[in-house]
Amino acid sequence: MLRLFKNKKTNPPPEKDLTGNTLDIQDLFSPEALDIMRDKLYLGADRYSRIYAVYALPRQLRVGWLDDLSRAGDVDISIHMYPAPPGQVVNSLLKLETQSRSQYRLDQESGNIARLPELEAAIADYRALRETVQLGNDNLYYVTIFIAIHGKDEEELRQRSSLVEDILARKGVLHIALAFRQEQALKSYLPLNDLKIMDMARNLTSGAAACCMPLTTSASGISAA
Repeated sequence: MLRLFKNKKTNPPPEKDLTGNTLDIQDLFSPEALDIMRDKLYLGADRYSRIYAVYALPRQLRVGWLDDLSRAGDVDISIHMYPAPPGQVVNSLLKLETQSRSQYRLDQESGNIARLPELEAAIADYRALRETVQLGNDNLYYVTIFIAIHGKDEEELRQRSSLVEDILARKGVLHIALAFRQEQALKSYLPLNDLKIMDMARNLTSGAAACCMPLTTSASGISAA
């Protein structure tokens, strides 16, 4: 008897890599949507963001100085910190100290005494830091600080941004909203170790860099967040 229907030869299902069905780190932080505007981002339903960068810090920092920003509401802080090569630091500080000494003598000889106190302070700072690094008692770090502010709508984002700007101004911290650079700021702010904005790094000693670590105050004292 003729077989009108032949059994189809079935191929075994392809083997699947189990790791292909799992989330990676980018999936955890990828926004629902991305609409890049001049100085803010739309990241999906009820999610607007604006990212700032800090470009100048006060002369002295206290421990937990960023805590007030965390208490402002839906605000995230991202800090990139890289150690500077000690040899390069010593050479740079020696060069700056020499330049300041030369300028001090020129101003002194020309009778321009207005800047002398400022130059004296700079010379003392350069010398003290150089000697500390040479002795191995301190290190210098390149630190970049990003502040991401979030809101459910543009009005809430505006109000929270104004509050954060007031807090930073009160602390003597200069900041910039990174207009037309929000996409690069987003990539730099996410915890992916992918710094896209390289021109906002500032030099901090070990003590000053440690002060940038966010802290929370509890009934039992101060603890790292």
